[in-house]
Formats: sequence, C-alpha cells, structure tokens
Amino acid sequence: MGVAHQMVKDLKAQGHTIIIHTARGMKPSKVGEQAALGVAIAEVGCATFKNLAEHEIPFDEIVFGKPHADVYLDDKAVNALSGDMDRGIGWMLADGASGQEVVPKNLPAREFNKVLIMAEHVEKKGLREYLLGEIHFYKNCPESIKDLFPKMHDSDTSEALTPFCSVTIERIFGITFTHMSINRCVTPQRLILVMDALSRIHRCELPPNQKSDGLLDYGNYYNKVKARLTQHSDVYTSLLASEADHREVQRLLTYLKAYESQQRAFHCGRDPWRPSVQ
Repeated sequence: MGVAHQMVKDLKAQGHTIIIHTARGMKPSKVGEQAALGVAIAEVGCATFKNLAEHEIPFDEIVFGKPHADVYLDDKAVNALSGDMDRGIGWMLADGASGQEVVPKNLPAREFNKVLIMAEHVEKKGLREYLLGEIHFYKNCPESIKDLFPKMHDSDTSEALTPFCSVTIERIFGITFTHMSINRCVTPQRLILVMDALSRIHRCELPPNQKSDGLLDYGNYYNKVKARLTQHSDVYTSLLASEADHREVQRLLTYLKAYESQQRAFHCGRDPWRPSVQ
C-alpha cells in the first residue's frame, strides 16, 4: 500500500476520523437490492476485517459499497492521482514516510494539540503552555478584528485538567490556505484578502485597558524567520529560485529586525500558520 497506507495512519494520528468505503469482491449483480447487499457483505466482510487487522489499518467506521470519492484505491482501477496522491489531496507526508527517497519539500505537521471536530464546533485540548495564550486571545480579541477569527464558545483552564486545558470554538467551513497553495489555487485576489486581513490585525487600535505592559516577546518575528530559514535551508533553497526571491527575503528580514529594534509592536502574537487560515 505504501503512501496510501502511511497517509491513513498519518491522518488518524492527527485526529481525523477515518471512514472506509469498500466494494471489495462485491459484484454489481449482488448489490441491486438491499437483501442482495447483505449477502455480499456476509461473503466478503470477514476477509475485509481480517486484512485491515493484518495490515494495521486504522479506521473508525466502515461502509460496504462503492462510494463517490476523490481518490480510489482499487486493484482494478487506474488512479489519476496515484503518482502524486499526497499533493493531490493536500496532505504532505513527513519526509521518507513512504520508504522512498524524498526531495525536501515540506515541514512536518504540528502536534501541539488534540483536535476534535464536531458538527458546528471544534474542541482543542493540549498542554497549558500552548493553549493558554490562545484562550486569552479569544477572550480579549479587539472588536475591530473579531470578524477574522472563530467565536469561542467555551474553555476549561481548571486545575483539575493540569497540565492540560481545552477550548471550544466555532467551526469554520472552508478551505485552508495551505490546501489552496498545494493545489495552485491561490489567485492574486485571494492572496490580497489574506494580506489585508494580516494588515488589519497588525494595525488594529487597542483600548487603553489592553495596552502592553512593555514585556513583549518578539520571538515570532526576525528571530523565528531567520531560524526557520537556517534550519530548513534545503526546503527554502528549492523554493527561492531567483535572485529576486532572495532579495525579497533579505528585505523582509531587514524590516522585521527594524520593527523589533524600534519597539513598534503593541501586542506580539504568533506567526500566521497557513493551515489555520481559511
């Protein structure tokens, strides 16, 4: 199974629900009526569960019958995405996960929090050191930029949960900026929307009771960008193909260093993480 097998394990480990649809060994003549479907399941069900256990394939639910899907894994079908499946569905496996030689192309997914996606809400649970700042932001988000963020419904920072805490926020139905980037769907207009939103965040006026006490952490500005460029130099070398690209990076670093040295920030937040932008 290779990449597909590893991808299922990867997605499950990140908190996704795995629902398997299978028509393995089920002939069209057998599924014409509901009663015939039961016969077909009886014939192939045991073998299917045995194979899933043997190959250690995780799943939460299994549905027998051919589904409508973006990607089919079938011994009798040709998959248009089989050569580049991870990129095709917007999920990049960690380097070397498929057992093949991999050209540096991505950074591994974050694993700070456990995420539970419900019908209308998203619950995040994680270590207090990672989530307390996010909870504080949701509770104190400036009115002028509240429309850019999901609404917070509930949070639990009680000592009983130590060293963890949790927050429940509104579920946003949309496509992440990462997914659009991978599938080359970032138009100039969409990029401008994202940049305008970031600009609004940086320029928003804060009420007097939310002014900084002077203890600002600029760690996500010059220092983090510089460290990321150094730590993952192979990735960025492959992305920054021209001299113009390198000049833009240096211009950004110069700006961020000046921004920090001039103490121009009112509040310092985290970097804009593309998988969280919808």
